[in-house]
Amino acid sequence: MPWTCGTCYREFHSHCSREQHIDAVNHDYPTHECDRCCRFFGSRSAVIQHMNDCNHWFYDCPLCDETWSTAEQVKEHVIDYHHHCTPCNRTFANYNAIKMHLNSRIHRGTDMQCPFCKQSYTSATGLSHHLESGSCPQAPFIDRDVIYKFVRAKDPNGLISKNLVDWKPSSRYEATDRA
Repeated sequence: MPWTCGTCYREFHSHCSREQHIDAVNHDYPTHECDRCCRFFGSRSAVIQHMNDCNHWFYDCPLCDETWSTAEQVKEHVIDYHHHCTPCNRTFANYNAIKMHLNSRIHRGTDMQCPFCKQSYTSATGLSHHLESGSCPQAPFIDRDVIYKFVRAKDPNGLISKNLVDWKPSSRYEATDRA
């Protein structure tokens, strides 16, 4: 795309070339130019319409002077660089802390529900831990061994549960009066 001088309308192949020309001969920039591309227009409203149509706006970081091409890039920058959660207005000590916060039930919700006690969890891992640890009040008989036996019975060739083929049940110990 050519870059155009606003005084003599000469076209240049780069923004830098046009800058040098304008500085050297004391010419002006086009009056109504898009901030992102080399096009210029007859009025400010035409520039705004063009920038809206082509999404040529710059997005400013609310915490520093950086600008970005998209709102999504600003969001990533705020999280990755500033460790800040905008919806909660909280800043975290490091990247790991904000990632844990963004993966919490505050932002992810609780989509996984225990089929027995109806308690909700943020992830399938949380639900699995709830059941495997035997802490479901409505199904205390279910633990990791029961789940693994069930999965192994349904998938004897290890097609889905390859790592469970060599699984051995946990040893169970029981305390007696003599202990």
